[in-house]
Amino acid sequence: MMKRLMALTLCLFTLLSVFGCAKRDKLEGEEDKGAFINMYLGTEIYDFDPQLPVTNDSAVKVISMIYEPLFCVAENGKLEKALVKKVEIKENDVKGEYQMILTLNDTCWSDGTYVSANNVVYSWKRILEPDFTSPACALLFDVKNARAIKEGDASIDDLGVAAIDELVIEITFEGKIDYDQFMLNLASYALVPLREDIVSRSADWSKKPATTVCSGPFMLRRVTYGEGLILERNSYYFRDTDKEDGDVLNKSVNPYRIVIDFTKSTADQVTDFTTDLLFYNNEIALDQRAAYAETAQITDLASTHAYFFNMSNPLFEKAEVRRALSMALDREAIAKAVVFAKPATGVVPYAVFNGKTADSLFREVGGSLITTTADIAGAKSLLASAGVNGGEFTLTHRADEVDRAVAEMAKAAWEQLGFTVTLVELSSEKPASEVEAIKDDAFNKVFAARNFDVIAIDASTLTADAYSILAPFAKLFSGQGMDMTTGEYLASPHITGYDSEAYNAKMEEVYAEKDIEARAALLHEAEKILVEDMPIIPVYFNQDAAIIHDDLTGIKSFWGGLRDFRMAKLADYGRFTTAVTE
Repeated sequence: MMKRLMALTLCLFTLLSVFGCAKRDKLEGEEDKGAFINMYLGTEIYDFDPQLPVTNDSAVKVISMIYEPLFCVAENGKLEKALVKKVEIKENDVKGEYQMILTLNDTCWSDGTYVSANNVVYSWKRILEPDFTSPACALLFDVKNARAIKEGDASIDDLGVAAIDELVIEITFEGKIDYDQFMLNLASYALVPLREDIVSRSADWSKKPATTVCSGPFMLRRVTYGEGLILERNSYYFRDTDKEDGDVLNKSVNPYRIVIDFTKSTADQVTDFTTDLLFYNNEIALDQRAAYAETAQITDLASTHAYFFNMSNPLFEKAEVRRALSMALDREAIAKAVVFAKPATGVVPYAVFNGKTADSLFREVGGSLITTTADIAGAKSLLASAGVNGGEFTLTHRADEVDRAVAEMAKAAWEQLGFTVTLVELSSEKPASEVEAIKDDAFNKVFAARNFDVIAIDASTLTADAYSILAPFAKLFSGQGMDMTTGEYLASPHITGYDSEAYNAKMEEVYAEKDIEARAALLHEAEKILVEDMPIIPVYFNQDAAIIHDDLTGIKSFWGGLRDFRMAKLADYGRFTTAVTE
C-alpha cells in the first residue's frame, strides 16, 4: 500500500469556512462514500491556478487543498516531506558543483495519471519564463541560470533542473547554498507540479473542473460561479491502485466531499451553526465575530492586509504623502473592528520565521516599525512638508464585508487630511471567452493591469521566510512579466511601481548572503527601508478564527493557521441531511 502523505502543505493557509458534515440522499444504486463537509467561504474564487499572484486568503485556502507541494511545514514549524520521498545532496567543491536530487512519492493526479518529475520541471520553467508574472520566481533564483532566464539573458532550456527518471528531479545550483532554506521555499503552493498538457490546452484551464486536474487530497467536482463549489475526495491521492483492499479510499482522505457556499447571509450562518447544519466556521460574519472572540480557536496567518499604491499617480510620488496616509490610520481601531486581526507593525506578519525554523519569529525580532494609533496632526505636517494639501483618488477593494468596512474607515481617516476618496468595489465579470459557465476575477484583472490608485489586498508570504514577501519589491526580484514584443527585455518593478536603488541593492545583499542569521539581519534592514518609503501600507495582520462542533474530530493544524481536513470525521454523520445533490 502507498505510503501515507506526510502533511498538507504550508499552502493550506487557514482552511476554510462554515463547516458541517452531512450525508446526502444517495442516488439509486450509489454506494455511501462518506460524509459531506458543508462550509461557507466569504470571498468567491474564480481561478484555481496556483502560480498566479494571490490577492486574498480565500484563494490560498482552496488551492492548498487541491494541489500537493513538495514539502510542507508542520504546526510546530518543522519542515516535512509531502510529495517528496527522498532528498540527496551532492557537492563537489573542486568543480564547484552543488546539486540536490529529489525522489517523489508514487501518487496520481485526479484523472489517474501519475505525478511525475517532468510535471515539476514544467511548473518551474513556466514560472521562470520572462513574460510570466509571479512573485514566486525569486524562490528559485538559487537554481543555476534561473535569474538569467527570468531576465531574458538565457534560454529556458538552460535551467539547472532536469527529470533524470520518472520520479527523480536533479537540481543544480549556482553555488553552495543552505539546502534546508531552499527546501523551505519548495513548501510554497506556487511551486507545486503542473501538467503541461493541461495548462497548454486553454487559457481558461484553471477555471473549470473538467480541465483542472488536481494532485492534492481533493479535486474540483463542480464550480457554480456566484453560488459555490464542490470539492471531492481525489480517489488517486497517495493510493496504490494495484492493491485495492475495499477501504483504500479512506486511507488518505476521509470526507467524501467538501461543499463550499458563497451565498450564506449572516442570519443563515448563525442559524445553521446553532442547528447542527454547520460544524466548522472560520469565515465568521463580521457582526458575529465579537460573540465568538473568546471561544474561537485563533491562529496567526501568513498574510498582511495592506494597501498598495500605484506610484505612477503623481499624487503618490513623494514618500511623505504615502507615510502621511499610513500615519492617519488607526490600526488599533481597525483591528478591533475586524476582531480576528492584529494591528500591523511592519510588512512581515507574525507567522514568518526569523531564520529557517519557528524558534524565532521575524516580527518579534524586528519589533514595531509602525505606530498603530492614528496621528492626524503628524500626517498633516508631513503633507505640508511635501507641499500637498489634498487631492482625489480611488481605493479599490473586493466585494467582501470586512474589506469594505476597513476601506470605509480608511476613507474617513484620509478625508480628515483633505483628500477626496472614492471606494471602488469589485468581484467578478463575464469573461471575453466562449465558455459561458465561467467568470473572470475583475479585482485581479484591475490589479494586474495596475488600473488603480490604491488597492486593498491580502499580501501573503509564499513561504515561512520573510524573503518571500520582501523580495518582490526589488526590481529584479519582482517576478513581473516582461514585455517580449519590443526585444528589449526590460525588467519591470513591483506592481506598485516601486523602484528604489537602495532597496534593490539591499535585496542583492540578501540574495548573495547564504548564512541564514546574517541574511535575516539584512531582511530586517530591507523591511525598514520599505516602511520608510511606504509603497505599501500594512494595515493589519490576518488571523484565522475557527469554531468547531464537538462532534467534529480529526482536523489538524499546520503552519500559518492552515487546517487539514483529510481525516476530518463527524460522529454519526448519517443523521444529517445535506441540501446538495447531483
